[in-house]
Amino acid sequence: MLPGPDFLVFAHRGASAELPENTLPAFRRAADLGADGIELDVQCCEDELVVIHDDELDRTTNGHGAVADRSLSELRALDAGGGAPIPLLSEVLDEVGDRLVVNVELKGAGTAGPAVELLTARAVAPDRVLLSAFDHDELVEARRRAPRYLRGALFGRLDGVDPVAASLAVAATTANLALRTVTEARVRALRAAGLEVLVYTVNEIDEAFALRALGVRGVFTDRPRELLAALGRPARG
Repeated sequence: MLPGPDFLVFAHRGASAELPENTLPAFRRAADLGADGIELDVQCCEDELVVIHDDELDRTTNGHGAVADRSLSELRALDAGGGAPIPLLSEVLDEVGDRLVVNVELKGAGTAGPAVELLTARAVAPDRVLLSAFDHDELVEARRRAPRYLRGALFGRLDGVDPVAASLAVAATTANLALRTVTEARVRALRAAGLEVLVYTVNEIDEAFALRALGVRGVFTDRPRELLAALGRPARG
């Protein structure tokens, strides 16, 4: 089970409404605000895990083209916003890993192995990390290598997929649902199966409170400051 209060606030790609997404300043800000966790995205490059969401560089950096076409040194030389470089997962763990839960989204094939190796080498506590993926084969690999780490089965449109069966098939701890797919019956079924439900991406306060009333364990939000304040947990800075 995830640690923390009954309703968890994860800063989606850090405090991304205030600072460039998936950068150390955004993650640091989320921790300083008192978020329960952060969500970030990792891709493999030369046996390192770089923190970036898109397959292409154009939206979030001053670079162009595919992430996969660049060397690690080339990626690290880019500006990911405000002069911040694309961080490594190891750097994020160094910066905020002891202050909140880190939800590591495994963005592509072959990311589970390096992620688990890093977490194991650093002796990261199992309840401080949630490994999530849309590619559930990565969750299977993560479980094979290190079953102690929590796993979140990610779902988008569903398209006939039963999230209960799919989550149980990979021994997930959480089912991470897109906001548009949430129904009272679906949340009830997931919870009855022993799964915690997390929902992305929730930026409206009324939606967050409605989800809490349904029994959702937590949400991913670009605006942790506003949601924390509405929950009576005002920012520390």
